[in-house]
Amino acid sequence: MSTQKPTYQFGPIEIETEAFRLLKDGTPVAVEPKAFFVLLYFVENPGRLITKNELLDAVWKETAVTENALTRIIAQLRKALGDDAKVARYIETVPTQGYRFVASVTKFASESSQAPETEQNLTDREIQTTSAEAFRVPVAQANPFAGNPTPSRPVWKTTMALVALGFLLAVGLLGMSLTKRPTTVSGNFPSTVSRVSQVTVSVGLDMFPSFSPDGNSIVYSSDKTGTFEIYLRQLTLNGSEIQLTNDQAANFQPAWSPDGSEIAFFSKKKGGIWVIPALGGTPRQLTTFGSHPAWSNDSQHIAFQSDGLADWSQTAYEALSPSTLWLVPAKGGTPRQLTQPGMLEGGHGSPSWSPDNRLIVFTNQDPNLSEIAVYDFQTNQTKLVLKERQPYYNPIFSRDGTSLFFATYQDNFRIWQLPVNAAGEAQGQPVEIANTAGSLAKHLALSPDGKRLACSMQSLSSNLYTVPISPLTGEPTGPPRPLTQDSLRRKTIPVFSPDGNQLIYRTQRTGDFGEPWIVNADGSQAKPLGADIIGVFGWFPDGRLAALRREGNAPLLVAYDLKTGKESRLEKQMTDARNALRLFLNNGLGIGFVRLSPDGKKLVFNSRRGGAINLWLVDTESNSLKQLTFDKELMGFPTWSPDGKEIAFEMRRGENTFLATMAVPDGPIQQVNHEPGQTWTGGWSPDGAKISAALFRNGFWNISWFSRDGNTQKQLTHFTQPNGFVRVPVWSPKGDQIVFEYGLTTGNILIYDIGANTSDDPTTFRKSLK
Repeated sequence: MSTQKPTYQFGPIEIETEAFRLLKDGTPVAVEPKAFFVLLYFVENPGRLITKNELLDAVWKETAVTENALTRIIAQLRKALGDDAKVARYIETVPTQGYRFVASVTKFASESSQAPETEQNLTDREIQTTSAEAFRVPVAQANPFAGNPTPSRPVWKTTMALVALGFLLAVGLLGMSLTKRPTTVSGNFPSTVSRVSQVTVSVGLDMFPSFSPDGNSIVYSSDKTGTFEIYLRQLTLNGSEIQLTNDQAANFQPAWSPDGSEIAFFSKKKGGIWVIPALGGTPRQLTTFGSHPAWSNDSQHIAFQSDGLADWSQTAYEALSPSTLWLVPAKGGTPRQLTQPGMLEGGHGSPSWSPDNRLIVFTNQDPNLSEIAVYDFQTNQTKLVLKERQPYYNPIFSRDGTSLFFATYQDNFRIWQLPVNAAGEAQGQPVEIANTAGSLAKHLALSPDGKRLACSMQSLSSNLYTVPISPLTGEPTGPPRPLTQDSLRRKTIPVFSPDGNQLIYRTQRTGDFGEPWIVNADGSQAKPLGADIIGVFGWFPDGRLAALRREGNAPLLVAYDLKTGKESRLEKQMTDARNALRLFLNNGLGIGFVRLSPDGKKLVFNSRRGGAINLWLVDTESNSLKQLTFDKELMGFPTWSPDGKEIAFEMRRGENTFLATMAVPDGPIQQVNHEPGQTWTGGWSPDGAKISAALFRNGFWNISWFSRDGNTQKQLTHFTQPNGFVRVPVWSPKGDQIVFEYGLTTGNILIYDIGANTSDDPTTFRKSLK
């Protein structure tokens, strides 16, 4: 079936609908997918008034968003096109009504493309195929990896301190130091995508694909039966599917052995790495701890990470400190540790082997840190491949070992290819091979012939929810309900104002670093904070915000008055804290998740110094900086008690996390709860007698509170979707509600058909896409 999609042109602008790209003077311009669709609607309806409601209905359809979303998109489009709202060349504002596209538009047909013959008769057991161009944005748009050699370490320390501080205090954003530019590019690089095939169509979450040795089948994990199990699916039309596990043990991360005989996987409920015959049978336990098994290419060993899988939301970390890499014989035996905590900062996870079994590539992650590294069996050492750029996901080697594939997010989600040598060292800059727009390509897997790249294409829907609470008893007085109602952004980390009337929370659009918003406690009048504020880490007692304002490349610490819009530099209150944080940034402390005390005089934060996350305190009155905890696993993610005398925080022991408290600064650590599972901190009740937390129990995330002594626990929500999650439940100072993030991650297995470009020159590759 032959189809044609048009190209539109006005002035120097071209819109290639088939390729889903925008060009200005022949150069691709990066815009969000929603911005692209708004512009497309404009050029399809030139010259007439288009109301705001019409645009919202046409582009956002049934998604409930405010006009602020449209205003932001229009501003982005004008900037991308070089337009001016006051003297409009393209997009004219019609006051109080909407917009009119005033440019003359030329429409002409693009080259035809051949749609798959099976496209119209697909079932849930058949493979869906679409044009790869629907997912692609050309490499010629801004490449964040290109043209920036790494500065020397002393310069890095000096120039990055303020930038890192800014992103740190803006709740865990990543630094921007860059990798070196090697001089040669070799091997099958770069690849091109010719087709995208959708393999699964469940409405929940399908993850962790792995190819069979002959490339004709995959195994993956899915929650289609209400809990995560392992499935085997043939990659043919009407191909059969077999459910390999059925024990309701939350089974993830299947990995097919290269000899085809077995499948390794992680069992969350039973713990550790397990192995099952490829066509089903009785699983056998290989290790009692760890996750993410990866087979050596001779099927003799399995590498894995010591950190279990605690979070499978869209942009979850692969591992946290002090996760390390381990090796175990595939037939059974004693596991051997490969990496050590602190060998590289962060948690070592998501291992994958090079074709010659010499190297294991892995991610090195923590809040405010993301790197790609390799472990070399010849030297028994690790080395960095890419440093602190943006969140990296699931690096894997090409079949000839000359490049790495990995996923990231920045602007949009993307898949990249990086040329490397036999020692895993970068031999050029990464090249984007696919822009996956609003979905993150996670859990990359390469077919045995190297011509197909499988992934779990994941999307996220997130809103703030509220559950009404009795101020006297803490009992819920009604069911949870959405406080915000749009799917354009993720909404997380709410913080109540001291009077309980407002909330600051962090929003994050697809693939960007996010921005703070403010909303009334009843959910009304949600809007961006504006004023170039990029992060908030608390409220002062008088209602001002302790915030970060963008000022070039050095975010400025300010006290921001919401009523007047005025700000003052925190020279008196915060200078000592700022200097202390800078000092430890320069000494490689690696800090994140900063929280301001209720009196506005102290900061408590995470640090990964020493290989594990621990808590530190800055006291601006005594001009002191003090390490509070000295744990070898994890003590972090703090929240202050209402009187500012205590903190509650998360404490990890093995695969489990617990709630703990301590008096600041020298009080003993008290463990609040003891049942296994995940317990992630939230906030304190106004009287300090209870602590709310996000709990993972029996396969589901829900909100509960614990009494201060741990003797009483009350579950407040009863969500039963295995692909759902809750985060950061905070108690209103009025005691009448708890607000938290509730999100759903959905995803299906997709396969990219890829082939090597004939040119070794990335510049030529970029030109070939125009």
